[in-house]
Amino acid sequence: MQTKTDRILRYVLFNLIPAKMQEERFLKDASYRPMLTFMEQPKNRGRGPVLPQKPSRRHQAQKQLAETTEPRLTVEYRET
Repeated sequence: MQTKTDRILRYVLFNLIPAKMQEERFLKDASYRPMLTFMEQPKNRGRGPVLPQKPSRRHQAQKQLAETTEPRLTVEYRET
C-alpha cells in the first residue's frame, strides 16, 4: 500500500521530470557495461557511446607477473 509521500514522490518522478532528463540519464547508465576482465570486450552494436572499461589493478599485476615468469604446474594438497 502506498503512503501519501510515496504517491507524491511517484507523481513528481514520473510526471514533472522532463522526458529529456530521463533519456539523458538512461543513456548515461546504459553507456557503462561492466565485463569480466579476462574476457574480450564485445563489439559496440548500438548507436550510443560506450565507456571504456579499465582493468583492475590486481588483474594487471597478475597478467604482468604471468608474462615475466615461466608457467609452472602446481598442485595443492589439502589435509582433511
